[in-house]
Amino acid sequence: MIRFYADENVDERIVRGLRLRGVDIITVYEAKMIGRSDQDQLTKATSDGRVLITSDHDFLQLDRQWSLEGKAHTGIIFYSQYHTSVGTCIWGVKLIADLVTPEEIMNHLEFISL
Repeated sequence: MIRFYADENVDERIVRGLRLRGVDIITVYEAKMIGRSDQDQLTKATSDGRVLITSDHDFLQLDRQWSLEGKAHTGIIFYSQYHTSVGTCIWGVKLIADLVTPEEIMNHLEFISL
């Protein structure tokens, strides 16, 4: 089962909606990682075996950088906070949680969109 780590820009309604659907998710606040760098956030998610959820475009570049450096991560899910509704994001993450294994999402960048 995939476990998730919500970046600090993830809407709290998304976190609540996922928890109501039985998804294992923690936030940067709960992990006491607020204000830390994106690199630190991805390192924390990976060390905890969690897939990072974000709408921060900087993680798109960080995924590429880690790939070029041969560094592994447990996966990143990206959504646009301006073009993706809360409900669509919840649905997309829940679908990934139900259908994808941790091994399948390893080192992958997944997009949730309209």
